[in-house]
Amino acid sequence: MDPAFEAWWSPKREDRFKSYFSNPYLLALSGHLELVLKYWIHVEVAKDYLEDNPNWVLNEGQEYIESQIEQNKISNKKFSRLPKKLLEEKLLVKPASLLWASSQWSHLAEKLFLESNHGLDQISLETFSSEDNAIMTEVYYRLVDDSQSASDIIKSFPSISTMTVKSQDINTLPAIILQAISRLKSRDIQISKPLKVDNNFIVLNVLDYVPSALDDQMTMRLMGMLLTAWIDMVAAKIENDFVDSSFAREQVT
Repeated sequence: MDPAFEAWWSPKREDRFKSYFSNPYLLALSGHLELVLKYWIHVEVAKDYLEDNPNWVLNEGQEYIESQIEQNKISNKKFSRLPKKLLEEKLLVKPASLLWASSQWSHLAEKLFLESNHGLDQISLETFSSEDNAIMTEVYYRLVDDSQSASDIIKSFPSISTMTVKSQDINTLPAIILQAISRLKSRDIQISKPLKVDNNFIVLNVLDYVPSALDDQMTMRLMGMLLTAWIDMVAAKIENDFVDSSFAREQVT
């Protein structure tokens, strides 16, 4: 995925990396090495965008900082000791890194969206499942004819498995639920009859369904997904080429 690591990993960037990670021993020992390394990459690409777009910093960037402070989006306790300039820099990391990602991959947004095949649609639902079809048929009629709630069903049938999902991307649901949803004739609000998936019979109570659309918000979500994948790749390369060698040198000495 472009930019290739070799193109992005300039001598100056390598020097900055070495200044922060010259001895990764404590970070590795604490279990935070990978997390901090990936955040450093976020900071680096954010700085790349800020340096290339000074007008954004003075206008939209400043507005973003002010809105975040006004809405109290930053934990005062966690960042109370940060100097004002450093706090502002921290606030800009997320939007600037996403804008950097957009400058790299926005042309891929439509392709990625189509490839998602409705996986980014959001659904809210209750699921009820059991290997006993007779029980699930009774659950279905109690939901439809008696208007029983999920809590009522659970009290009456404590052996069945249940799950509640609120505004969740379809592609993040368990495979067995995805298979059940795929059997529905539509994604309208409905209560399904028992759907057989493997050895289970599943009743779906679809409470809400919001189809995804390729608007500005979705485009930035897709850019965030690409950025995460790219950072994972870069972090793995850095750990392999630089961090591991640092530990190897320590063992020799």
